[in-house]
Amino acid sequence: MHFVYNPTGILYKDLESAYSAKKFKLEIKYEKGIIRQKEIIPFKILRPEFGWLESNEPEDHLDDVAFQIKKSFKKIENILCFSYKDLSLANRLKHDNSNIDVLFSNNNGLFSDYFEDMEEAEIFEKIRNLKTKYDVVIFRHYLEHFENIDEIMAVLRSKMFNKSICFLEVPDCNDFIRQKNPIFLWEQHRWYFTYPKILNWLKYFGWEIINSYSVNYKMEPSLCFFLRSQYPTLMNKSDDDSFFKNNKNLMPFEIFDDYLKGWEKYIKNSSNKFALIGIGHNSDRFLQWTNSKNNIDYLIDDASEKQEKFLAKCTIKITKSKKSLNKNTIALLGVHPRNFEKLKDNLRKYNLKNILSIFNSAPEG
Repeated sequence: MHFVYNPTGILYKDLESAYSAKKFKLEIKYEKGIIRQKEIIPFKILRPEFGWLESNEPEDHLDDVAFQIKKSFKKIENILCFSYKDLSLANRLKHDNSNIDVLFSNNNGLFSDYFEDMEEAEIFEKIRNLKTKYDVVIFRHYLEHFENIDEIMAVLRSKMFNKSICFLEVPDCNDFIRQKNPIFLWEQHRWYFTYPKILNWLKYFGWEIINSYSVNYKMEPSLCFFLRSQYPTLMNKSDDDSFFKNNKNLMPFEIFDDYLKGWEKYIKNSSNKFALIGIGHNSDRFLQWTNSKNNIDYLIDDASEKQEKFLAKCTIKITKSKKSLNKNTIALLGVHPRNFEKLKDNLRKYNLKNILSIFNSAPEG
């Protein structure tokens, strides 16, 4: 089984361009014991019409991360940030004379504004050509966007001393899989990690795990690893097969049927109007995979850059106006669970009886 989809979270200026969106097939397989996409769609095809946008990750845990890293150093001279997402931690680690290099940022990135605009092979070569070695390498929420995860970790390792630390952070997909919710299968993520699988992979490729844990943000925790390079491990394909032979039980897409069919039935059978609030790649994927585009009445988002835009093959224009909401409107919140309560509180003035999260299963009945 596979999902057919239009690229999600991409906004279009008019209906003509919205209906010109191409369809792709998302299939998954196991490799190195980890769930990954079978056929990778190049980022240049997925590039939004209005360009890439920066996004933020949870940072409540970074004070503790900085404390843990600082314990290993008298002074941190050089810090390498893969992207702008890593600067917040770097600023917690630096002292007055520290050097911070950022590879991808629209504010003086060494390589480019956005990693998605560069081929992986070019990224690897540019990292190899860096003249500096770093005490700390920070790599938050980008490993999952690479196809060749072995190589990106290898070239980052080459820029480290023996005592250097790499702080790696990736989304934890375990709760989505446990709750049989497919929303985590975003096409811009090539790999979908759970703790034991990525831990095995890191150990296999010779990383010393100084510390590791899951930061328990709602629904999608972050997996955090404090890594030190032990030795580069050279294995051949038969070694891969032997090591990962117990990790090949493929997760069937059928486990998501209850979630998808439950929402499709709930929305189609309701006589109430529906407002989907918070329009991003998660809510777009929800609309597509539950076949609900023709049954939603309002798409609402406060972001100025989303106003008057369209999602792929959807006739509803995005607006920030909430004047059509009333007590009988069913509000479906497309925001991440960590932001659900805040948005729910902001909607109290509309006296909505039903405020639901697309990250949960549909109500029964």
